[in-house]
Formats: sequence, C-alpha cells, structure tokens
Amino acid sequence: MRAIHIVAILLFPVIFTIPIENVVVIDGLGTINRVIGIAAAPAVFFLVLAGGRVNQVVYMLALAMLMFIVYSGLSIAWAPSSHEAYISWFSMVQVMVMALMISLAGICYGLKVICIPYLLGAIYGAITVISHAATSDAIRRIVVENFNPNWMSFLFVMSGVCLFVLLDTAGFKTRLFYLFSWCIIGLSVFLLGSRGGMGFYVMMSLAIMLKLSFVYKLILVVPVAVTMLVYQLVVQADIEYLLMRYMMAGDLISSGDFSGRGNIWQHGMEGLGNPLFGAGIGSFREIIGRAPHNAFLSVMFGLGVLGLAMYLCLWAGLAYLFLRLHRGRMAAMVMGAALLIPMNLANWEFHKGLWFAFAVAFAYVILKLIEQAQPQAQPEEWYSTQDDQAGRATTSLPGPVTA
Repeated sequence: MRAIHIVAILLFPVIFTIPIENVVVIDGLGTINRVIGIAAAPAVFFLVLAGGRVNQVVYMLALAMLMFIVYSGLSIAWAPSSHEAYISWFSMVQVMVMALMISLAGICYGLKVICIPYLLGAIYGAITVISHAATSDAIRRIVVENFNPNWMSFLFVMSGVCLFVLLDTAGFKTRLFYLFSWCIIGLSVFLLGSRGGMGFYVMMSLAIMLKLSFVYKLILVVPVAVTMLVYQLVVQADIEYLLMRYMMAGDLISSGDFSGRGNIWQHGMEGLGNPLFGAGIGSFREIIGRAPHNAFLSVMFGLGVLGLAMYLCLWAGLAYLFLRLHRGRMAAMVMGAALLIPMNLANWEFHKGLWFAFAVAFAYVILKLIEQAQPQAQPEEWYSTQDDQAGRATTSLPGPVTA
C-alpha cells in the first residue's frame, strides 16, 4: 500500500472527530481523536521522514515549538498546582505534536489528506445540530450536556480554512458542494446562537469570497437559497430570540462587557503576579477561579511576557509567510485575522481545533511558496481578478522557499 494511503487512513479518524470532539470521550484518556492521534503520530512521522521530503521551514517551526514546549514545562516549577500545570503542559505538547504531524502530512501528501476529514466531520456536526432543531419545538438555543455551543461553533467554522485551501484544486461540481456545505455550516452556527461563532463565520466567509471570482460569487446564491429553503421547511426555531441575541452583540462590544468576559479579563490583569515569567502554565483558573476566555491573556498570565512572545512568534511567522504570497495574499491575511476571534473569546491557546487550522494554513502557504518559486502558470479563472493583479504588482521578499 502506498504511503499516502496509509497516512490518509491513519489521519482520517483523528481529524474527522476534531469538530465533534465531545461525541466520544473515553474516561481517563480523553476524546477519541486524542487517543487515536497519539497512536497515529509515530507512524505518520516515520512515513514522512522516510520519504525525505521535509521542507526546511518545517524544521524552523519544529524548533520554535520545541522551545515553547521546554519553557512551558519549566513553568510547572512555579505553578500553584504542579499537577494541574502538568496536565495543561501535557495537553499542549499533544496539540503541538498533532499540528506538526498534520503540517508534515499536508506538505508531503497533499492538502486533501488533512482537509477532507475535517470538512466531513464539520458537516456531520452541522447536520446533527440542524436535525436537533428540526425535532425541537421553537428552539431558542441548543444546550446539551458536555456541549459548549460557542466552542462547537468555532470548531465548525474552522472548516472554512479547509474550504479555503481545497477550492484551489476543485472542479466546478466539487466547488459547488463545498459552497453548499459552507452554507449548511453557517445555518448550524446561527442555530447555536453563538455571537462569537457568527462573527467568526462572517470573517471566514469574507476570506473565501475574496478568493472567488465574480462568477462564483453569483453561483453562491444557489446554495444560499437552498439553505434558506431547508430552514423554512425543516427548522422550528425562535427566530425573534436568535435575531435579538445577535443584535445585542454591538452593545456588548461597545460596553466592553463581552458577555461577562470583560470583568474576567480585568480580574486576570489585576491578579497577574510576575509579568515576565507568569504564574505557571494553566494557572489562570487556579488563581482567578474562572476560565480566562482569552488565549493571549491565558498565555500571558501563565507564562508571562516571555512566554507570550514565544507564542506570538509562531503566529507571526505564519503571517510573514502569508505576506510572501504573490497571489491570494489579501484573502490569506483575512483568513488569518479571522482566527483571532476564537483566540480572543475563548481559552483556545492550546485547543486542537485552533492548531489544526494553524497546521492547515502552514502547509497551504508552504506549498504555495514552493509553487510560486516555479515558473508561473496562468491563473485559474475562479480567482479574484483584483487579488491577482495586486499580487503581480508586489515584489516578493528575498529567500524563496525550496522543497
């Protein structure tokens, strides 16, 4: 069996279950995708490294991740609860290893291997939300045990990163399926009543729209109309309550409350003891007594300015690679900016959904830069003409990425 088939088989259950992470949980071990991921990682790394096709930028990413892991591990020594700190650190290590594994698989075996499973998982999750709404009487907001509607919305919308990269090589029918899937996911986010999730969806939609030509933007009307028809015929939702909930988002932002998050952030900044080294990884909840609801604040509180700088360097490196793109730069930057929404509204600093998106975006931009270094071909007609002209008018930065 070819290596690509083995990698695809190993990664499918790992990635498919990320957007529906709370569906299957094994006591003492965690979610099913974490258990399978730990088992699959050594095999995937071996197959990739045996092929000898690792990009040099991946080594830089691995080194940056390793430095962050080591520093975070050292912070256990001054954490208020070494046990809780170790659990947070070990979870972070697993997420980093998963992200590196997915990036390597995407670069070496193609983006479909890592994006299709996640998209299918998000579609499955979205359909379950819609079906739940269809069997409920005037549903206002879905609340199920072990189910966080905000986090689930963020996980669904992360599939937009997959759509963003899959559109490059898709045919007309496949693109239509992707756009229809995106509309179904949008409907599920609307029904979940997550204001942050809906804002995330709008930003990710903008990134996708920037990548589409005018013709495909017109074609998008078809899946939108079908989705609205599904809503009218199937869903029994309290539309007035949901609309009022979304309309209140502006007031919450202008007041600085953010559904109670503003008060938590203020207490977090006031309780910050050592600004340079922090209070130890995962210590926010131990000291403040609440979840931070902000990835940057959580890292700053636990690892200090030094840890936050190392954390931001990982994301700044991704933004730098986006800036080196000749074509699709603006759309890629908007997609990256969209990821700031879940990072600012949830304690997702080491969440596998966020780092899956990081891994996909990293693999995508590396492949694009490798392609960019080759003789340029004519742009496909589905790309935005304005974006292409802007890309050709910009001089690339020195030091092209090589395979």
